[in-house]
Amino acid sequence: MSGRHAREGSACPLTFKVYGDGELLWLSDPVQKRADRRNFRLSVENVDLLELRVHCPASKTYAWAVWINPQLLK
Repeated sequence: MSGRHAREGSACPLTFKVYGDGELLWLSDPVQKRADRRNFRLSVENVDLLELRVHCPASKTYAWAVWINPQLLK
């Protein structure tokens, strides 16, 4: 593997969060492995400010967080 160390996931579990107008609307289970995925649907009716956040409470080593194809639909 060309001298690189392959790792299956982050050193610390990541938690994905969705906030609407500063209020927590959705919270994922902790994810740590590359193959972990969370699908969800959520009503954001009457929300003016939408925020997608990721929380990593410890070492950020190998912590790659990706929101894949988030969509806001009418």
